[in-house]
Amino acid sequence: MYLTINNIGTVVIGKNDNWKQGANIGKKNNQNFTQIPHGKLIQQITYKCQLAGVKVIEMEESYTSKTSAIDLEKPCKHRTYVGKRVKRGLFRSATGQVINADVNGSLQI
Repeated sequence: MYLTINNIGTVVIGKNDNWKQGANIGKKNNQNFTQIPHGKLIQQITYKCQLAGVKVIEMEESYTSKTSAIDLEKPCKHRTYVGKRVKRGLFRSATGQVINADVNGSLQI
């Protein structure tokens, strides 16, 4: 297994109960995509990891894209956020540092 070969002891899975609700990728794609059983996928990943002795953590991922990992802002709802997305794929922290928005979000999970 890839995880054990590379000495990875923990897998973190982001969870968002409404993750498929806003899907708008075309009628046919929406029908196919929203039928993916996300819970079953997480269950199988957890099962396989347990067999290999790898720990699995499920984390709520709401607000991870709005909050700033660089500024150590907690990923929860705020009245105002210290950083923001400046354009597609980029996030600017309160200090002006710019990083990839997906990297910022994943650091917050």
